Amino acid sequence: MKKEQEIQMLKEFSDANSTSGFEEEFVKLFSTYAKNTANITGVI
Repeated sequence: MKKEQEIQMLKEFSDANSTSGFEEEFVKLFSTYAKNTANITGVI
């Protein structure tokens, strides 16, 4: 991942709603980044 992509990813993570009990938006966002690098079946 290029530096610009990492910065964009971190910005999206920071902006995602992840208030306790409402983490679904962050989990979906994280899953889009992680799907190509990790086995995340059963997370969502």
